[in-house]
Amino acid sequence: MLGCSLSPDPRGVGFVPSMDSSAQMGVQESVDLLHGVVAELGRALSVRVLVIKGPTLARQGLRARRWSTDVDVLVEPNRLPDLLAGLAACGFETQSSGTVWELLSSHAVQVRHELFSAPVDVHFALPGLLGEPAKVFELLWEDSVQEVFAGCSVSVPSTVDHALVAVVAELRTPQSRADLTDKTEELARNLVQVAGDEGVSVLATRAESLGCRWSAHPLLRSVLGVRRKRDSGVPLRAIVAWQFRRCLGGNFTGAAGEALMSGRVGQPWRHALRALWPSEADLLSLGDVAGTDALAMIRYRLRRITRILPTPGRSSGEHSRGR
Repeated sequence: MLGCSLSPDPRGVGFVPSMDSSAQMGVQESVDLLHGVVAELGRALSVRVLVIKGPTLARQGLRARRWSTDVDVLVEPNRLPDLLAGLAACGFETQSSGTVWELLSSHAVQVRHELFSAPVDVHFALPGLLGEPAKVFELLWEDSVQEVFAGCSVSVPSTVDHALVAVVAELRTPQSRADLTDKTEELARNLVQVAGDEGVSVLATRAESLGCRWSAHPLLRSVLGVRRKRDSGVPLRAIVAWQFRRCLGGNFTGAAGEALMSGRVGQPWRHALRALWPSEADLLSLGDVAGTDALAMIRYRLRRITRILPTPGRSSGEHSRGR
């Protein structure tokens, strides 16, 4: 048995793991214990923390049990520095390459402790949930439920909200269409089974509130049979930025970033070009194109680009109103 427990931190910032010097913490043991460690630390600092993805999805019946190699948490955005400071005081170190690609795509900070074989990704925003991050967190927190890890109560999104989080996370990383379809359909079947009619009935409303009715469309289409729809209050440029992020691998520091840095651009740039100059099918899927002839499509694409890209003398608010 692992000689590991949560012990009060003498510096007064929460809890730190105490282990026998001969113990070796495996990846799965690390993942389970880190859920409890971060949750307890958040409570000690009065910082709200939601655990997302990973084994919590299996606990809620949204997917089959998989081996997780890291821990993902979402912190209320304005308290990120407080949680990171608490983690640092407990011996966690921030993992960052400091590259321009990482800075441009930043939505999380990864920390690691020498006793654990798994890192913790501390998210302050979730790509694909295109609502304002603070509002998104509040909505997720209000409907959150409790799970228990390492004897500690952990807050996780509700089943419906977590399904939306899961599908945009899957969409963020490029993969084969067949693989994505299989995962989306599996998630949809499981959601219908565990959430029932009541849960399914609020899926579209929750997606609209979280700003992901467009980005989580594959799940909504599979469960509800609805067409893709723009979220009210989400500027078109935010949707295009999400498309860029998705096409370039979610994080520029991943394989896509390496390809860009080495000049081996290949497929990612072709996807990025498609995001700037969408096909007719893509434009029609947005549901706000007037006319379907070739000239009308070209004019719409040009207007679309001018609304998205910065123009001297126009504020971001004016861009939003020009949707």
